[in-house]
Formats: sequence, structure tokens, C-alpha cells
Amino acid sequence: MEFFEQIKDMAKTAGEKTEALAKTVGEKAEATMELQKINGAIEKAEVRLREHYAKIGEEMYKHYVEVGKTPERCADNFAIVAASMAEVNDLKNKAAQIKMDKLGCDIPKTTCPACKQEILANAKFCHECGAPVVKKPSIIEEVKHAIQEDEKIYKEAHAEALAVEEYPR
Repeated sequence: MEFFEQIKDMAKTAGEKTEALAKTVGEKAEATMELQKINGAIEKAEVRLREHYAKIGEEMYKHYVEVGKTPERCADNFAIVAASMAEVNDLKNKAAQIKMDKLGCDIPKTTCPACKQEILANAKFCHECGAPVVKKPSIIEEVKHAIQEDEKIYKEAHAEALAVEEYPR
């Protein structure tokens, strides 16, 4: 009988250890799921943060284009933005050209600023009302012009400062 008692005790001990192990595994699984939820929330918050940073940057850039002045520390980034916008515009034009030439798609269209009728994007006059379609300079051209003006002002101020230093009065 002693043999059966030993087997019974071993089975009881094994059951207790299995129960403890299952409890530990369950707790770890719950902790892992909680971590996954938290990591997902962190990722969503970081995406929102990046979106807001982008909005701030976009507003700063729009302000720069409208006003024509920028903090000096932003000038390089604004130049990069302008170059990137030009690159995107060029690529869009190439894609439109391929669509027209090789895929037989229609020429891109826009609306007449006077009568709001749809016209070809490359039209110089509206075929409906005859109004001239004045092409507004692209934002890239505006930014390039503003950067050139800023550089000109900086160079003039720098030259004046050097002149004052060389020949004090």
C-alpha cells in the first residue's frame, strides 16, 4: 500500500505544480496582452504626434511662403521642402505624360477661373468664355523667389557689415 500512497503523493504534487505553472502561464499571457494593448496605444499616439508635427511644419512653411521671411534655422529645411515639391511636381507631370502617350488617357483638366467650366490643363484661353487662363506661379517658384530675395538681403547686409568693420568712421 505504501507504493500507492507514494504514487498518490507524486500525482498530487504534480497536479499542484501543473496548477501553479498554468496560473503563471495565464498571468504572463494576460501581461503580454496588456503590453500589446499599451504598445498599440503608444504607436497610435506617436502617429498622431507625427501628424501634428507635420501640421505645425506645414503651417510654418505656408507662413513662410505668405510672408517671405523665416527663422534662419528653418531656411535650409524650407529649401529642401521646395526642392521636394518640385520633384513631386515633375514626377506627377511625367506620370501624366505617360498616361496620355502610352496608356491613351485624357489630357489632365482644370477649371476656368472665370466661368468654372472644365478646360484642358494646358489651355491658354477658356474654350467656353474665352477668358485668358493666367497660370499662377507655382508655390515652388514663389518659394525659390523668396529664398533668392532672402539671400540677396543677407548678402547685402553681410557686405555692409564687412565694409563697416574694414573702414570704421
